[in-house]
Amino acid sequence: MSKINKKPPDVRYVVPTTYAIDEDIQSMLNPLNLMHKIFFCPKYQIRNNIILPNGYISKIVCLIVTVMYILLFLYRVYYVQPLKTKQLIFVLIGSYYDFIAVLIGLLLNYFVNLLDSRRNITIVLKIQDLHRFLNEKVNFNRFVVLNWISIIIASFFYFIIIVVGKITLNQPNFEFICGFAFLRFDVNIIYITRFIKLLSIKMDLWINQAWDIRQMDLDLIDSYCKRMFQAYANILNIYDLLKASYQQLVSQLFV
Repeated sequence: MSKINKKPPDVRYVVPTTYAIDEDIQSMLNPLNLMHKIFFCPKYQIRNNIILPNGYISKIVCLIVTVMYILLFLYRVYYVQPLKTKQLIFVLIGSYYDFIAVLIGLLLNYFVNLLDSRRNITIVLKIQDLHRFLNEKVNFNRFVVLNWISIIIASFFYFIIIVVGKITLNQPNFEFICGFAFLRFDVNIIYITRFIKLLSIKMDLWINQAWDIRQMDLDLIDSYCKRMFQAYANILNIYDLLKASYQQLVSQLFV
C-alpha cells in the first residue's frame, strides 16, 4: 500500500481591501507619523499599503518609554529639592506642576495613540474615502509639503530652545531629554491641526462642487447628490471622531 502524503492546505490571511491605503494618503501621513514613530508612540501601523492597529510589541515599547519619561520627570522634582530657598521656591512649585501635568499628558498620549488605535484608523479610512471623491491635486500636494514644513519647523524650534537653554542656563543633561518630552505632546497638536485644516479644504471643495450641480445632466444629479450628502456626512463624522479622540489631550496641554 503506497503512502499518501497529504499536503496541508495553503491557508493565507487575506486582509480586507477596506484597510488598503492609497499612496497619496500615505504621502500625507508620512510627515505626521514620523515624529510619533521617533517617540515610540505610533497611532497605527502601515505595512505593504495596509493600515493595521498597533500590535502588542508597540504597546509594550510605548508603555516602557512612557514609564521612563515619568521617572525622569519625577527625578527632576527630586533634583530641585535642594534648591528650596525663598528666591527659588517658585522653581520647586513649577517642578511639581510640571510633573503632574506631564503625568496626565503622558497617560492621555498613551491612550490616544496606542490604545485608541482603531479609532485613529477609522479616521484615516474616512478621510481616504472623502479624498477619493473630493480631491484637487495641486492643493493636496501643497498640503503635503506644508505637513513636512510644520514638522520640521516645530522640531527645529524645540531643538534651538533646548540647546540655548542648556548653554545659557547650564542645565543638567536630563533637562535636555525633558525638553523633547514636550515635543512629544505638541506633535499631537500638529497632527490634529493639520487634519482639521484638511477638513476645511475638503469643505471648500464640497461647496464648489455643490454650485456645479446646477450644470449637470438631470440623469446624473440624483446619484451625485447622494454622493455629496455622504461626503458631507463624512466630514461631520471625521470631525466628531477627532474631537472625541483629542479634546481631552488638547485641553490638558493648555491648562
